[in-house]
Amino acid sequence: TEALDYLAACADYLIGRVVALGGDAYFQIGEPWWWDNSYVVDGAPCFYDPATIAAYAAETGLPVPTPYLPRTSSDFSAPAQSAFVHWLGDKLGESTLYFRDAVKALQPSVKTMILVFTPQVFSRPMLEIVNLPVAHWAHPNFDIAQIEDYDWVIAADWAKHETTYETGFATLGYPPSKVQYFSGFVFKAQDAAILWPRIFLCIREGYARVSQTWVWARPQIWREGIIWQDAEMITVQGD
Repeated sequence: TEALDYLAACADYLIGRVVALGGDAYFQIGEPWWWDNSYVVDGAPCFYDPATIAAYAAETGLPVPTPYLPRTSSDFSAPAQSAFVHWLGDKLGESTLYFRDAVKALQPSVKTMILVFTPQVFSRPMLEIVNLPVAHWAHPNFDIAQIEDYDWVIAADWAKHETTYETGFATLGYPPSKVQYFSGFVFKAQDAAILWPRIFLCIREGYARVSQTWVWARPQIWREGIIWQDAEMITVQGD
């Protein structure tokens, strides 16, 4: 818990500054993951650091199963491997709730938010277990659920995009008034003409389906000269 306490102290300082300036107190736990290294060729999941190995043995009385899982696409159906994977999911959930409670103890007025990036969570069955601890994140454990899926949006994978809303509404059980949608972004400027219209579509959809819709990130918005005019129209200005 030492690392979590340090992060809570940082959050306390930043939230305190906002409140002192007259702002509202919000605290987001954004995309909390066991890092899976899926973006690295042959990358191994980051499950096997000494602290995690020791904690598993201390809490369960069992050793971490071997052989270590070489990637998140590996078979984890053996009982010992499955138990370890589910324990990892529980530990992520417990950590986020500890973090939430620590910040709320320091800033009682804060509204808490959990951000779920669905393309990562649902990319492999193992990740759905370790990186989506439903029991810990379900309504009303956080004030707001935030959902994000730009990988699927820029790929125009609308069936998977709908899964993102299902995650917020059905899986986690938050009402639309307690859900926010994150849209964006265009990584390469040469793709702007193709990808921004897809993002705009989802921004408008978000206005109809959830309480707030966020457009990010600022560097790309400035680069393309995106100007939000109103809820029904977005234009691109500039060269």
